[in-house]
Amino acid sequence: MFSRKSILAAFVFSQLGGCPIPELKNNREGIPPIAVITPRTSISGDAPLEVNLSFFDSFDPDDPGCVDKEVGSSCLWPRWYVDGSRHYTGDSQPIFYNVFYQPGKYIIGLEVVDRDGNVSQRESLEVLVF
Repeated sequence: MFSRKSILAAFVFSQLGGCPIPELKNNREGIPPIAVITPRTSISGDAPLEVNLSFFDSFDPDDPGCVDKEVGSSCLWPRWYVDGSRHYTGDSQPIFYNVFYQPGKYIIGLEVVDRDGNVSQRESLEVLVF
């Protein structure tokens, strides 16, 4: 039987936009999530270049079901970077959007944090603007 505390914790987490919880006990192993950047637009072209990237292919190996691409929800939190500096797109937005007006090579980075606080290695992608 589940305790009142575990049921309340599951309810509060789900109300805060959490993922479906298949089990109420934490049996995760502390494995960091895997960051995956998925381009939704071209990542090379003439300026001005609109770039739209998603993190929804990222996943947590020890927390199956954490990302639901169809619904667009996740219990992973993204951190986007441009050329090594933090890029704020709002409060942990799953979509990176930027218009690059100057020609050059830009490195877009992504780290994801799971609900246990584990941080992925940074995944990078190169954007070329002509």
